[in-house]
Amino acid sequence: MSVTPLKTCAWASLACAFLVPLAARAQDTAQPACPTRADLMAHGVQMTRSSPHMAIAYRYEDGTLVSYRADDPALSRPPQRETYANPLIVTRQEGGGASFELRYAETPGIEELLGAKGWTGSVALVIDDEVKATGDASYKVIGEGKLSIGACTYSVTQVSEDIQMGKLTSHILKEYAPELGLVIRTTKIDPETGKPIGQVSFDEIVARAPKQKQEGQ
Repeated sequence: MSVTPLKTCAWASLACAFLVPLAARAQDTAQPACPTRADLMAHGVQMTRSSPHMAIAYRYEDGTLVSYRADDPALSRPPQRETYANPLIVTRQEGGGASFELRYAETPGIEELLGAKGWTGSVALVIDDEVKATGDASYKVIGEGKLSIGACTYSVTQVSEDIQMGKLTSHILKEYAPELGLVIRTTKIDPETGKPIGQVSFDEIVARAPKQKQEGQ
């Protein structure tokens, strides 16, 4: 698997500061233990895809789940940071000098989203503190299964996320691994045909190593 060389990090210092130490670990030949929720809570977890290269690193910052995504620099995509209300709900996305928020009138807990009845609530798209659109977001469990990332296999709960805000719509299948506490694959669904039209999946997962203390600290 190719990893992001250090010299490419000038274009994305914040993302690379978090991602590169993790990517470097992928060069180790020994297979580490499969990450769990404990690793996520301790130092974070990274998932990578080799072709085209992309890495997303997750960690908790002051009790809030955040992620940093870095794509192959050849694709000219800016690094992206997302903030989550819980592993299934993204509330803020930042990248390339722009950002937007999804503000929920009531933010459900992960248990509500995974409940037998599902969950539906009001949501607003906010850009620069201005509400651009409003509508509803619905979450419903549609199945269970197993999903492998490299040598690691996780039990997953398949959750349908449907967001309707006028002409703005989003239909995504999210596969959530309770043992890890993260969504480990997302599939965009065509609302007309119900068929997949895009997917973010990974072929390697590693736990983030603790920062090394410098001499004198």
